[in-house]
Amino acid sequence: MKKAELIFIPLPETGHLLSTIEFGKRLMNLDPRISMITILSMKLPYAPHADASLASLTASEPGIRLISLPEIQDPPPIKLLDTSSETYILDFVDKNIPFLRKTIRDLVDSNHVVGLILDFFCVGLIDIGREVNLPSYIFMTSNFGFLGFLQYLPERNRLNSLEFNESSSKEELPIPAFVNRVPAKVEPYAAEHFTRGRDYPHVYPVGPVLNLTGRTNPGLASAQYEEMMKWLDGQPDSSVLFLCFGSMGVFSAPQIQQIAHALERVGFRFIWAIRTNMAGDGDPHEPLPEGLVHRTMGRGIVCREYGVPIATWPMYAEQQLNAFEMVKELGLAVEIRLHHVADGDRITLEIVSADEIATAVRSLMDGDNPIRKKVKEISVVARKAVGDGGSSMAATGDFIRDIFLMIS
Repeated sequence: MKKAELIFIPLPETGHLLSTIEFGKRLMNLDPRISMITILSMKLPYAPHADASLASLTASEPGIRLISLPEIQDPPPIKLLDTSSETYILDFVDKNIPFLRKTIRDLVDSNHVVGLILDFFCVGLIDIGREVNLPSYIFMTSNFGFLGFLQYLPERNRLNSLEFNESSSKEELPIPAFVNRVPAKVEPYAAEHFTRGRDYPHVYPVGPVLNLTGRTNPGLASAQYEEMMKWLDGQPDSSVLFLCFGSMGVFSAPQIQQIAHALERVGFRFIWAIRTNMAGDGDPHEPLPEGLVHRTMGRGIVCREYGVPIATWPMYAEQQLNAFEMVKELGLAVEIRLHHVADGDRITLEIVSADEIATAVRSLMDGDNPIRKKVKEISVVARKAVGDGGSSMAATGDFIRDIFLMIS
């Protein structure tokens, strides 16, 4: 039986790394011909502990090999993260190309490599695949809705050359992937970065890609992890509100205080993962109202790291489109906001008030809210999709079949 190895090149951000590892594990579990998954890990300057987390997550997986690339000596200026995180990431990946090219060539010379699996932000590396005669596949850690949006952008550009901005907020976009017409203000900034490509290759709907069996955040201190798990085990079902805004979700101190006031007002149990800066090394308690931790002791946990209903509050990337899809398209979420307005330095121009947050949270936690029933129904469908014979597993099988057809 011919053995094969795949090289994954993920963006070294939590959401991208976790899904990369889980998808790699799924590929090996489904087909014994895939004997090795190699992950090339780039070092993000503002995420110095990513390598250690990745090593911990892959330590128990003998079929996954982690190769850490050298740290680049001229990283993009960290200030660029505030003005355009997408530009920062694309520049960062571009500066890693010399290391990536050498590592890939060395691996291809000595192993049975049959393809490159590239993160969406690493599409520029397709040229390296061509250099070593390897097919490249894009692993998109987003959803069909966002892919449909990307497919629509060239058509909009052909019909309307005007850029997206606040003045176009009343425009509605007939995106093929959505039943409802999407307000332009949902995603006004994305068009600046993703306007290429008209013809798309075959798409494999392999999601959801999740770790359903164990701990996924080795960066969280063991004692804090155990404390949270013990506390959660002691709470009634569906009674805890989890606040988490992603690896790049950073709020200003005034906004954090409004969230805190809302949590006090509604009185629900909660776990709140706070990031006060992009590095994630700030004191999570510093911007909180004085005495909040003491007043919510026993019903709330504030931590630095971090099939239920969601309250949407989009902040970056494609989250605004996701919020529209979850609230308007699928009816699986409660709206806090569907759009997020910030200036060039990603500073929020409008503070969401404690009253607005509290209203959405009360609706979200209402046991009679029909959204809860619908979410439970959809969660069953999602679990079936990743079970034996499920649609996601079938799509993964199709992907594996096509990989081997390419090399036969």
